Amino acid sequence: MFVDRGGKVFTWTWNQYNLEAFQFAKALSKLNVRERSAVAIMGFNSPEWVIGFAGSILYNCVCTGIYATNAAEACIYQVDHSEAEVILVETNEMLKRFTASLHKLPRVKAIVVWGEDQLPSDVQDSRFFLWRDFLKLGQELNDSIIHEKVSRQKPGECACLIYTSGTTGQPKGCMLSHDNCVWECIPLMETWGREDASMVGPQNRTVSYLPLSHIAGLSVDVLCHMYQGHEVYFARPDALQGTLVQTLTWARPTSFFAVPRVWEKFEEKMKEIAASKPGFL
Repeated sequence: MFVDRGGKVFTWTWNQYNLEAFQFAKALSKLNVRERSAVAIMGFNSPEWVIGFAGSILYNCVCTGIYATNAAEACIYQVDHSEAEVILVETNEMLKRFTASLHKLPRVKAIVVWGEDQLPSDVQDSRFFLWRDFLKLGQELNDSIIHEKVSRQKPGECACLIYTSGTTGQPKGCMLSHDNCVWECIPLMETWGREDASMVGPQNRTVSYLPLSHIAGLSVDVLCHMYQGHEVYFARPDALQGTLVQTLTWARPTSFFAVPRVWEKFEEKMKEIAASKPGFL
């Protein structure tokens, strides 16, 4: 995995990815998080989002993504409805959507912030952690604890909850089982492979920018990433405001997944360039 943060590129190898996912799962164990409870993740696409997802699954929890645009009321509802015991957020600003209503979430045992160096000065609750501190919680535990939890998982059990954005009332959730998640990958890989063999396998490179709380982004950038072992480059939070092109130039992906509106924006941009540079197209 690759991410550009302020002009500095950070890289996760598969070994590092596996190590941090296990560290995350062992932190859940240290906090006595219940198996089959949920871990809610709110933030833009990043390695921490994917590691949190993988660590939750290793621990035999259910993972659910919260849209970064959700209002506080919808966030609180989704955490409560999914029976989440751990919340991950990217920024202290996102953290504010939960702090005022924590009394409504008695199940929550930890709230983790991954994109900040410090927690807000007014946060005194022992349930709040920075990402690096959270990963250290279970460092003395043996990996066998997590292997045992993996061995108890069954194909038909819920792996993740996909919620709507809540624009028509409270968010509505859909359960995806472990075998649902695997099935999502197989037809995608078969279709891509028929088009171009370079789009399948470890040699494939993709750019992650669609919301991971939506099934499209989750399938391509997380599930298929795990299934076939390809490289993922994470776009900036403002990707759809114009920086996506810069990430594409940097990553040079072998496959690229987009919804219709993104292709329309590309077309509009090409027409703008063509109008200013005769003979461009």
